[in-house]
Amino acid sequence: MKKILPVVVKGFVKEDLYSILEAEVPWENRSSPRDECFMALETAPQRYSYGNSNEHRKDLHTYTAVPMHPAVRKVMEDLNVEYDTQLNVCVLNYYKDQHQHLGWHADDSPEQDLDHPIAVIAFGASRAFWWKHRTEKGAIPEDQRILMEPGDLIWMPAGFQEENLHRIPKHPSACGGRISLTFRKLVR
Repeated sequence: MKKILPVVVKGFVKEDLYSILEAEVPWENRSSPRDECFMALETAPQRYSYGNSNEHRKDLHTYTAVPMHPAVRKVMEDLNVEYDTQLNVCVLNYYKDQHQHLGWHADDSPEQDLDHPIAVIAFGASRAFWWKHRTEKGAIPEDQRILMEPGDLIWMPAGFQEENLHRIPKHPSACGGRISLTFRKLVR
């Protein structure tokens, strides 16, 4: 069985959009270790959910789209042209300091086209992106730890989410804020 691996493209976006996005995105926090925002094109599904929500906590995991920021739209359009994709939504995560993080997970929401790749681009502080096979235990090998610098792209091909988990761990020292843009194709 062939492993499906992420692809890293250093400096896909040349301009660091951190300050613009920090100031202009309508961030919200629903008891998570980071702030979030969900943006969608007008023609895309306008609701997005994630996590193992149950009925009494469903609102904690379901988001309604805000209009896509022009800078986010430009990055998405560049990705769609460069990789011949149909990305139509973006989930933004804002990590204000080294303590904020995102635990092990797969991007596999029910609204998502799982046969489509997912693109992640980060701005601001350099932070680690770790990935592992769903059955893998123990320490994460160095080749599965990627340091994302401003403008770097991690391309997760179709099938990656079914086989693997990924995370943004806490940073070991003060590092400043980081904003990641995760582009997906939602179909319903």
